[in-house]
Amino acid sequence: LALRGDYYAKVCEHSNMGGQCWIYNDGIDILGIGRERVISSIYVRRKGEPEPMPADLSVIGTVDEAAPKIGALVTLTFQVSNAGPGNTDRVAVLFPLPTGLTFVSSAADRGTYEPSNGSWAVGFLGAGEVVTLQVKATVDGETAVTVVGEVTESAEPDPDSTRGNGNPAEDDYAAVTITPDLTVGPGAPDISFTM
Repeated sequence: LALRGDYYAKVCEHSNMGGQCWIYNDGIDILGIGRERVISSIYVRRKGEPEPMPADLSVIGTVDEAAPKIGALVTLTFQVSNAGPGNTDRVAVLFPLPTGLTFVSSAADRGTYEPSNGSWAVGFLGAGEVVTLQVKATVDGETAVTVVGEVTESAEPDPDSTRGNGNPAEDDYAAVTITPDLTVGPGAPDISFTM
């Protein structure tokens, strides 16, 4: 990655590896750096501009009924919060519905949800803000399913998470499991066969 004279790049490794950052003024050998370190972010800025302030994003997921009957309508709720200290923009969360759930409707505090690919485009998220997405879906399968929500984009670095890496130990990742209830309830017809 070549840099013009009025730009610099800040490269930060993942917090689990120490969280150090390095400044490059001329150019970056991205492949070389990647062989030596686990890179969390690369940010290019014009010289003289303030360095980006990190925005610590986290995701929480819940469902109103974790053991629904087949055909039932469930409501999945995912919240994204920014613990700061900085604001961020271009926030996006990937929240696809797996096979076994059929999309019915969605409602978001901010941005839009695209059910075809599960992308929630949040946009700007200020320090201290929390936004919520609710998705209603019907339960169509008999096996347990896990719905995952994870931050995939953000304009500013996150001090303790790497966007879109699928790591459940990080706080920008949340998973909700739904296990359909296959038991036969009272009042079901007693069906018997005589040979």
